[in-house]
Amino acid sequence: MFRGGLKVVRDRYGNISYFLKGQHNYLSKDYLEISLTNIALFTALDIRSSIFSRAKVYVKNEKGDIVENHPFVNLISDPNYSQSQSDFLYKHLWFKSLGNNITRVIKTKNNANPKDLGNIYALEHLIPTCIEYKDVNKQSKMQIANTDIKEIEKQKIEYTLSGYQKEIPVSDLLFFYDVTNGMRDGEYFKSPSRIDSLIPELSNIQEAQKSKNVNLIFSRKFLTSNKTMDEHMREEMKPDEKKEIENNLFHKDIIASQSNLDVHSLANDFTHLIYDEQMAGDFVRILGAYGITKEVFTWYMNGQDTYANKSQAVVQWIQNSIMFEGEDFANTYQNFFNLKESKETIHLDYIHLPVMAILEDKKLETRERKTKIYEKLIKSQMKPEDAMKISELDKVLSDE
Repeated sequence: MFRGGLKVVRDRYGNISYFLKGQHNYLSKDYLEISLTNIALFTALDIRSSIFSRAKVYVKNEKGDIVENHPFVNLISDPNYSQSQSDFLYKHLWFKSLGNNITRVIKTKNNANPKDLGNIYALEHLIPTCIEYKDVNKQSKMQIANTDIKEIEKQKIEYTLSGYQKEIPVSDLLFFYDVTNGMRDGEYFKSPSRIDSLIPELSNIQEAQKSKNVNLIFSRKFLTSNKTMDEHMREEMKPDEKKEIENNLFHKDIIASQSNLDVHSLANDFTHLIYDEQMAGDFVRILGAYGITKEVFTWYMNGQDTYANKSQAVVQWIQNSIMFEGEDFANTYQNFFNLKESKETIHLDYIHLPVMAILEDKKLETRERKTKIYEKLIKSQMKPEDAMKISELDKVLSDE
């Protein structure tokens, strides 16, 4: 029997959750706040955002050559007054991991074309909790024509920062999604969040930490008395004494009473609570939701030292998760600034990271192996161009 009974919560999608009265209700908190206060989610997002922020950003032309001093590279290297490139990239993926990241382009003039890099002097991530979408997400048409796009871009969201409210047109915004947009009706520019499926694990960790903390406090506290064996001489606890004990419970390690009380530790048996074991399971599930394996977690927490048996797993994670996020970042900015017209492409590169050296080692081994095959074919009187194709050395050289 629990005092206060049961609290039933139904969200706007009809999902029902049950909470004991007084229990911490994560559905009542915004996901940004949870990410900053829950150790498991914070760790997952910090790992992803930290590695993502270490990208080298550059633009290539149609020939595949790096364009020096490209306007986009100059902009992203100094995106705004308060952030460096790494700060900007870190915040980008953190906000996106919550569900959505909306980035605003700040123009030199209000009526300037936001698609022209020459008109943009800063980029700003909008704080998710300060955004009011209004009717922007309510798009009734299944197919969006070019004429519809112009009307959509005239629509405005409402952004309130430090009490100041500002309307920003869709034309000045870039939208990034954790899963993908439009999964639900009325969410044309919104994505579900992976956090939606992690509420039980996040709640478990938060409550286990609080419970463990309380038990640690109580582990040094005892109730004691000058107990007498003669039942007729025992005195009942007086109201004032009871109140004093309750008031001192959180402030004194030993609580003395003149009443006839047994001595009891005020803490539960930790071995039966198995906090760490339960938390570890929830922790792993939260990391897994963001593609972070135990090998990646260990690598990151050990100062990113590279171990032979773990480096391959880390490289695969960077290729499949971090570089995927980089491609989404690059494609969205390419499309927004119409770089396809000039046949230019944005790239986020991670090959310079120490752990990625394993790829260079493999390339070197492959080149040496293909070169030996090529030399043997030449000695057998084969034409050089045929030897190149058969040995596949031409493919190796073209990739370098």
